Amino acid sequence: IYQCDWSSDVCSSDLNPRSVWRIKREKLPKDFPKTHPGDLVALDAIIEFIGPSFKKIYIITAIDIATRIGLAVVTDSLSSKKTARLLESMQKVLQIPIQGVLTDNGGEFLKHFHSATTKANIKHFFTRPRTPKDNAIAERFNGILQKGWYWRVDLTQPIQDLNESLFKWLLEYNLLRPHESLNNVPPLAVYFKQFYSSRIQHQRVDLRLWNRTNYC
Repeated sequence: IYQCDWSSDVCSSDLNPRSVWRIKREKLPKDFPKTHPGDLVALDAIIEFIGPSFKKIYIITAIDIATRIGLAVVTDSLSSKKTARLLESMQKVLQIPIQGVLTDNGGEFLKHFHSATTKANIKHFFTRPRTPKDNAIAERFNGILQKGWYWRVDLTQPIQDLNESLFKWLLEYNLLRPHESLNNVPPLAVYFKQFYSSRIQHQRVDLRLWNRTNYC
């Protein structure tokens, strides 16, 4: 799984009252494909208050709808630059062009993030305001992450330590954890079946690319 240094990018909020209305908010069509890796990636953000001073930390999440491969990162600020970087990380993990993304209407998914989707020819779809059910799979992933990881760790730790802990949990989630929605197999098994098996037949892809993990 691709890991990058998030501590080096400190960004201020990108929410601009005018920019909110400059982007056409296209809704996700019911017939938009979601069956292959990269067809649709859903992103979301979680805000958590920690300590007696109620300091804010943010967890940005992304999940590939077809394979349920999930990524997340902890940051001390929420900006469209950081959501764009997480999308870039997902692109490197999937190793296949992303066709569409689904987000809410938050400012962290405007400006740099929306510009990145435009440059990469990725369709950017928005949920309806105050309608989390429009992004149900991302919300489900958030719930799994809450129960499986951040309710069990000390969130007052430095951001770097939190991300190291989160990265280990993501490895377990993607490589080992059986998913009921995937017939009780982990996301990576679905990824191999839907993407790598076809590439092996036609492009002779070497599976030793993934040998850096014990599970594979």
